[in-house]
Amino acid sequence: MKIYTCLDGEIQKICEREVEKQLRREKGKRKRQISLVLIDQSNGKVKALIGGRSGEVPQTGGNRAIDYTRNPGVMLTPLSVWTPALDTAGMTLGTVQDDVAYSYTENGKTRTTKDEKEYQGLVTTRESVMKRLQSTAVQTMDSFGIQTGYDYLKKFGISSLIEKQEDVEGNVISDLSLSLAVGNMVDGVTNLDLTAAYAALANEGKSVSPIFYTKLVDQTGNILFKNERKQSQILRKSTAWLMTNVLREYLESGDGSDAALGMDKLAAAGYGGSSAGHKDQWFTGYTPFYTAGIWSGYDDEKRISSEISCEALWKRIMTRIHEVKKIEKGSFKIPDDIVAYDICTKCGGLAVEGLCEEAPGGSAVQREYFVNGSQPVQNCDCHVRYRVCKKSGRLATEKCPEDQVEEKVYLIKEETGKTKDSPYVLSSKLQKSKCSLHK
Repeated sequence: MKIYTCLDGEIQKICEREVEKQLRREKGKRKRQISLVLIDQSNGKVKALIGGRSGEVPQTGGNRAIDYTRNPGVMLTPLSVWTPALDTAGMTLGTVQDDVAYSYTENGKTRTTKDEKEYQGLVTTRESVMKRLQSTAVQTMDSFGIQTGYDYLKKFGISSLIEKQEDVEGNVISDLSLSLAVGNMVDGVTNLDLTAAYAALANEGKSVSPIFYTKLVDQTGNILFKNERKQSQILRKSTAWLMTNVLREYLESGDGSDAALGMDKLAAAGYGGSSAGHKDQWFTGYTPFYTAGIWSGYDDEKRISSEISCEALWKRIMTRIHEVKKIEKGSFKIPDDIVAYDICTKCGGLAVEGLCEEAPGGSAVQREYFVNGSQPVQNCDCHVRYRVCKKSGRLATEKCPEDQVEEKVYLIKEETGKTKDSPYVLSSKLQKSKCSLHK
């Protein structure tokens, strides 16, 4: 009997060589592991697979890439929150939310979101994805429903989800919780499932079911089994393209810039991050031809003390593969119903010339993409310009000398907590004050 495998020997060797080179750089007694999955998203064929250091298998057996689940952390958020938000929840990349401390109750306990540095204030969906914000992710899932996020992960092919079960102590555990918004799962995900999920974004919203062989043939040439899997449209093409557009920016100029291929004619997108407690590092990215996911961590799930750049490793591997396959150009086809407008990033309305670009804290004008019909139609309503007396710091009157008057732009916002916006918000005190020094 002959098995027709999907693995590509040339691609596999490139991946093995680069992973081993990376692992040899690791110092110390504890051994970091790396798993890798590379898929041709057009047909689901797994072209390369690495389960860790050469010749080393986990004590419990199996393969780290396909048999072991690890916590995905923020890697799950584009799939569990932002994709369903764009696909069915009526949000756009220009929808604005307030990134501020957000409290919610889960399993009888009150939890409060905490972003690593400081709360950003009013941000668009694009900014939430780019900056991996937890507060707006939890708010969004809370608004459209946990079940929706859970169902989308099922459509993406995440097979390790737990709807409801009891642990050894009799406690009910489930992934149907708001923690799913920030990637905290009961069992976690396999690298294979996570890579295939991102491959669906690369595949214009069509599902990707990974396969390792195409057919089985007996000694006489009779086909015993064909491994054919049909693809289904699980997302709108426009949703997949919009998410890809954000992930392209994340790779090119965001925190994933170490993965930027630097090939002008070959588009690439990706997303990276670590899990809670910094026990896992991830980066999954794709071109119009291949999707590759990389995980790094310790088998004993201890905190990672030294950095391996999954992004830089992904770049070396993907650059070499496309060179060997003589792939020099390729793009993600833009759907016909995509339109672009300049918006104000603090309210989501159409940007007002001469106002939004002079917003306090820096220009709030951004070119954004929308599905035709979902674009804003109203102008910005969150910025206002006032004449202020330099001497008194109050609103200028007609008595104030012109050389003592300056024009300032303020942000109209109801503050619910301290954020980056706070210094620029128009206070009620200023609104009611008038200069009394000049009479």
